Amino acid sequence: MRIIIIAFMAMVCTLTCAIAAGKIMSVQVEKGDLRSSPSALSAIVASVKYGDKLTIMEEQNKCCRVTTADGKEGWIHSSALTKDKIELAAVSKDAKTGASTGEMALAGKGFTPQVEAQYKAKHADIDFTWIDKMAKMKVSTKEVLDFLKEGGITLPEGGAK
Repeated sequence: MRIIIIAFMAMVCTLTCAIAAGKIMSVQVEKGDLRSSPSALSAIVASVKYGDKLTIMEEQNKCCRVTTADGKEGWIHSSALTKDKIELAAVSKDAKTGASTGEMALAGKGFTPQVEAQYKAKHADIDFTWIDKMAKMKVSTKEVLDFLKEGGITLPEGGAK
């Protein structure tokens, strides 16, 4: 009886994985990076843009291993994807078609330009000059990895969690 239960559980797990794999999702951010592993610090192998359709091959934590229509493969955070069908319409070339990955992250934390403006208005005595400068700073993945190496910090297997 125990063998039958184990076999049944294995079959259910296999079927569940097979159903999840092959699912089509759309990119809901302006630009997203496909990475070599499910870590924000892994190498960028390709980029995708708003509306691109991706085939989900595997899901791990909050990352998905995907394949693009032209066969590129990589990992992307699930927050950059949606099950909803995205239809691109002809609009002015100046119209914004989607949020950037950074904007999605900030919005997920409840931080929007409106929230920032309200906060600054309530705290007029605070000088935000350096905060604004830091927000504009760009640090490459290589710089982050070099910093970690110099500090003797090792990442867990699979990268940052």
